[in-house]
Amino acid sequence: QEISADAPELSTHSESLEYLKEQGFRVSSMYRVCNTPEEVWSAVQKIGADRERLEYEIDGAVIKTNAFSQRERLGATSKFPRWATAYKYPPEKKFTRLKEIEIHVGRTGVLTPLALLEPVFLAGSTISKATLHNMDYIRERDIRIGDMVQIMKAGDVIPAVVSVDREARIQERETVPRTEFTMPETCPECGGPVLREAGEAAFRCTNPECPAKIYRGLIHFTSKDAMNIEGLGPAVLRVLCDQGLITGIGDIYRLKDRRAELIGIERMGEKSVENLLNSIENRKKNELYRLIFGLGIRQVGAAASKVLANHFGSMDALMQADPETLESLEDFGHITAESVYEFFQNPRTRALIAELKELGLNMVCETKAAPLVHSEITGKTFVLTGTLPTLKRADAQKLIEEHGGKCSSSVSSKTDYVLAGEEAGSKLERARQLGIRILSEEEFRELLK
Repeated sequence: QEISADAPELSTHSESLEYLKEQGFRVSSMYRVCNTPEEVWSAVQKIGADRERLEYEIDGAVIKTNAFSQRERLGATSKFPRWATAYKYPPEKKFTRLKEIEIHVGRTGVLTPLALLEPVFLAGSTISKATLHNMDYIRERDIRIGDMVQIMKAGDVIPAVVSVDREARIQERETVPRTEFTMPETCPECGGPVLREAGEAAFRCTNPECPAKIYRGLIHFTSKDAMNIEGLGPAVLRVLCDQGLITGIGDIYRLKDRRAELIGIERMGEKSVENLLNSIENRKKNELYRLIFGLGIRQVGAAASKVLANHFGSMDALMQADPETLESLEDFGHITAESVYEFFQNPRTRALIAELKELGLNMVCETKAAPLVHSEITGKTFVLTGTLPTLKRADAQKLIEEHGGKCSSSVSSKTDYVLAGEEAGSKLERARQLGIRILSEEEFRELLK
């Protein structure tokens, strides 16, 4: 479609939309021109009421200044136009029947209750399962099997049960029985004993040989933030575990001796097996922090793994660390220090480390170059949020660390900068409340100069 060279001069956004419609372009029919705050609010509410009937999903409405001349006068910050703002609607909620509660066993042995629901269409997808978090969550809300429960997508992503229809419970007491849920005393995956530690909400399977724990531990070990073994995702791991080719982490590095069996697996093939084995071999040289993180120590994430690797320099030194030394590390508290100490005192851990050392995995932290001294970055704490235009988050974090700064996962009064991209969430709002300097990617690059 060609637009005439003598097209009319357009002075407002609504005029431009009408002109585009006249030229044959598809334009949203839901926009409204409002003249008062009351009209704006009425339009926002009308869009919210009608959003379920749209052909596409929306989670909010955008309010814009109509006149282009006013937009020019208002201008923009480094991140947002001053002539537009967004209103986000509350998450959509619906009631459905809770048919059963099943248990999911995680890599650390935590038993997580999962609600099995009568399927219901919610926020763009059909929901048949939702998290119940833990036993305390169920008891606080008095959730019972057979209840009509209200569900929503937390952050419009993760389905969760939020409340119970108690009137329906009374009305249906003669026709639909309700059953209180209790956490099993034995693991549904392996039959091992289940215990709840003092001070914790979680129930855990205590069997170290639990197949569910092993499988999910393998998923964590091979994941992108840990050993990053390409071609060894959850589906492939499931097949290899089911066929007995992998029963633990060490078996990953012995797959090269079972090439023929791998090629014989449906949909593997020689090329994919070759790529997988090459990836496994190459990842033996990974940085030490990746191995530490991949081991799945409770309370220890990727950032804490880097602290451990950089401070101790080798796996051997880390295994000999006492709780007092561990607790003295940056951002390490008593609970984390005890968790690390107990993990490496466990004979199973020590046997695994010896096995991986024998298999040729890197066990030392390469000497890092001294960070560049930079007056605006050295010693400063950054929080990253949202999607940056050109930099990946990992690359931005690396630049910060190379210049002597550090990254944190949450915004606090100790934060110096928040590096924010598109779709930045609550961290950005928290930074504004605390008066913390917010950087765009462009401003961040200027800071590096």
